[in-house]
Amino acid sequence: MDPPASLDEAIQSAIGRKLRESWQEVVNEKVPDKFRDLLDQLKRSEGPDQENGGREN
Repeated sequence: MDPPASLDEAIQSAIGRKLRESWQEVVNEKVPDKFRDLLDQLKRSEGPDQENGGREN
């Protein structure tokens, strides 16, 4: 059986850099108000103990 294919470190680094450049604009986009409202509704529906990710302070 042939060993799994691999990319050298320079190629992996270049691919990672290009992916970060390509997606940076998407990452920086503002979350639409409607989506934020839906997330807030979901958080409220889960109850008060879920507001901090289920952790108590």
